[in-house]
Amino acid sequence: MTGELDLALVQSDAQHDAYNGGGTWKGKPCSQLRAVLSFHTEFVALIARQEKGASGLEDLKRARINVGVAGSGTRAIWQAIELAAGWRAEDRAEKTNLRSEQAKRALCEARIDANVVVMGHPAASVQAQLAECASSLVAIAGTGIDKLVRDHPYYRLGVIPGTVYGTAPIANLWAGRNLGGHLNAG
Repeated sequence: MTGELDLALVQSDAQHDAYNGGGTWKGKPCSQLRAVLSFHTEFVALIARQEKGASGLEDLKRARINVGVAGSGTRAIWQAIELAAGWRAEDRAEKTNLRSEQAKRALCEARIDANVVVMGHPAASVQAQLAECASSLVAIAGTGIDKLVRDHPYYRLGVIPGTVYGTAPIANLWAGRNLGGHLNAG
């Protein structure tokens, strides 16, 4: 809005907040913004150690979960998921802020129970994580997630097909990349 940039790449939730004056832009809408294009849909993939036995979000209450570095879109999306799931303070995950390679190692070494990844699928990094150690994708679904989707137009529900990673299909959240986006995580 200062004119410093002519074009920026942003996630749909940040774009929505800026355009409508929410979040960081509370009370200061940037209604002159325009979406040029959407790159791709990003799903929120929640990868958990198999020994955790998690098949859904509820199974990861109080778990050690890598939610990305502070200030990242991944962390912001995770915070929205926890809130939507209705987790109380004592239910909340013990968060870590590891980078991708660190998180993969930490998951395999049982230093964390799960890792949140936001990206387009299929993704080589998710495939590598699933192959590296006994881990699986966990569904992000439920009535709270349904409400999150209804209340935020940049989110949609979707399914990561089982054929993508040789698993069962996983219901997950995704975020679109434009003002009329989808509910992927992007």
